[in-house]
Order: sequence, then C-alpha cells, then structure tokens
Amino acid sequence: MIHLSENDPLLFTETHEYVRISEDRAFIGLSEPILQRLGEVTHLELPEIGSFLQVGDVFATLDTVNGGEIELTSPVSGEVTGVNSQLEENLLPLTTNPYQDGWLVEVAFSEPAELDDLVPRKEYENGWV
Repeated sequence: MIHLSENDPLLFTETHEYVRISEDRAFIGLSEPILQRLGEVTHLELPEIGSFLQVGDVFATLDTVNGGEIELTSPVSGEVTGVNSQLEENLLPLTTNPYQDGWLVEVAFSEPAELDDLVPRKEYENGWV
C-alpha cells in the first residue's frame, strides 16, 4: 500500500475518487483501495480539456478486469484544464502510483465550499467508507 505524507492535501469521496488540491486546481483520480478491488484497468476515457463539470457529473469511464465499466463522478465543479495524457499510452501509473502519476483530470474548481463535503485522508484510510 502507498502511504502518503501527513502534508499531502488529499480529500476523498464516498465513491472513492480523490482530490489533490494545488492552489486553485483540483487533481482528481481514484483511490488505491478501490483500484486494488477493481483489478487491472484495460481502457480509460477522459473528458475534453475545456469542458465544464458540476459535482456528480460523469467525467471519465474505465473498464476493468474485475469490475466491468465504471463511471467516475466529479467531486468538484469547474473547468477541465488538463488530462493525464500519459495514461493514454500506459495505464500502469493509474494502479502503481494513483496519487501522483495516476491522476486523471485537472480542474480549475469554481466552488471551494464543495471541498467541505469531502473526507480528509486520515478518515478515509480509517475506514470511513
């Protein structure tokens, strides 16, 4: 299991997406525990840069060996300012280093209060979900 530093600003949703905050940007991905349960990811579809997300919008889909097709929902609202295009050629970082190299999308989030609905890393790791 990957252990993060106490200073890593990660927040989680009850559907296992994570948000890593960096100034006014949110890097969104899937948590390591859910990726372990889903197994190997065989296909990934990410949104277009410039698209706008609302909380709860499907922003990506992935196919896995164990879980079939999974829809990922956005934990924040804002404009998609980046996608992890490295994953188009190699999905391995998604499962081997999900919190750093395996992020999926970068969002310029527009509603900071939405972060209050997310769970801090320590609570998540202690079995919040």
